[in-house]
Amino acid sequence: MADDAYLAASGEYIRAWIAKGAPGRMPTLTEVREQGPEALLVGYVPDEPIIDRDTRVIAIGSCFAAHFADWLLEHDFNRKYPREADDSLIRNPFETVDSISQIFRWAFGEYDADGALWLLPDRTQILPTSERRIALRDRLVEADVLIISLGLSEIWFDRETNESVWRIPSRDAQATDRYSYRMTTGAETLEALETIERLRSEHLPQTKIIYTVTPQRAAVTTRFMSPVVANTASKALVRGAVDDFLRNHYELLNTTYFYFPAYEVITELSAVPFEEDNLHVTPANAEYILDLFARYYTTADEADLTGRSFPAAIDTEYRHRIDDFGAKVSELQAAYDDLLTHYVLLEEGAGARLEALETLNGMYLRRERQFLWALWPYRKVRSVAARLRLVSTS
Repeated sequence: MADDAYLAASGEYIRAWIAKGAPGRMPTLTEVREQGPEALLVGYVPDEPIIDRDTRVIAIGSCFAAHFADWLLEHDFNRKYPREADDSLIRNPFETVDSISQIFRWAFGEYDADGALWLLPDRTQILPTSERRIALRDRLVEADVLIISLGLSEIWFDRETNESVWRIPSRDAQATDRYSYRMTTGAETLEALETIERLRSEHLPQTKIIYTVTPQRAAVTTRFMSPVVANTASKALVRGAVDDFLRNHYELLNTTYFYFPAYEVITELSAVPFEEDNLHVTPANAEYILDLFARYYTTADEADLTGRSFPAAIDTEYRHRIDDFGAKVSELQAAYDDLLTHYVLLEEGAGARLEALETLNGMYLRRERQFLWALWPYRKVRSVAARLRLVSTS
């Protein structure tokens, strides 16, 4: 049950909400198209951008976090990090809230990772050395903003320690019966978020955290059910826990903690959210998400944004995709025309060379005939001389 402070704060919030007119009504499809994704930011927009070009931002969590880190780097943000380094992204990636909480505990000395099975995306094991722990702690301490992208509720864990494993263990490791899998509950996910908050307030008091739930789907499930249904349940647990956490810390909302609704924008508004693999967000949708994020959370200029409107209708969505294909066709046509021009020049050059060779060959044949004509008298003289020698010897 919410405490008195939350009730008091929410009462003030509700009064302000009601004063705006007709709050809380689900918009019609027409209104969705008219309002666009900005409507989903209501309640979560900071009073002013929290990321300028010198703000040190680290993205962590699911692979969707890389979109934010890469965008900032490409648009001349995160200037305090070396351009040639990738210090603005902890790239493992960590798909579960439990694993993110775990590395926070490890970074700040609350988890002894000796014997932990930590695997990189290429399935190689990473050793939790003290040097790596200190480097991670230092990166977290120096950051001004953390973007944490949350993914799944299904985890593999170590039966001996009950600690999560970053990704699916190898078959050999599974055969030891030391590792198994389970669903984390909403309460466990909330507890993990509260652990991150406790460590943040103790070690990173000035750091702001932007939470987002990745719209990208889980590739597999360990549960005996449709992966589509399992993914929905997994996302619901994560999203519900984040909502509980933000309500528990209402006084920190939009000052220390922020929520960026990437999951909702993609799944609720986009007519064609995913690529053919049905897992990854389309590049166009990723652009819309980053545009929306940059517009309200950063000091980006209009030149940094694509300026494309978010399509909520399927015809608009496909029209954008057709435009993308058209642009790609035009690009390929230009490349083809360029190659054709070079080919024509090469063909003309080859023709000129062939013509020159034919001219030289004609000249050679004429010279050969001239030489043979010049050689005829010499041969005639030699023939006469030979006959004379024959007569004289006889």
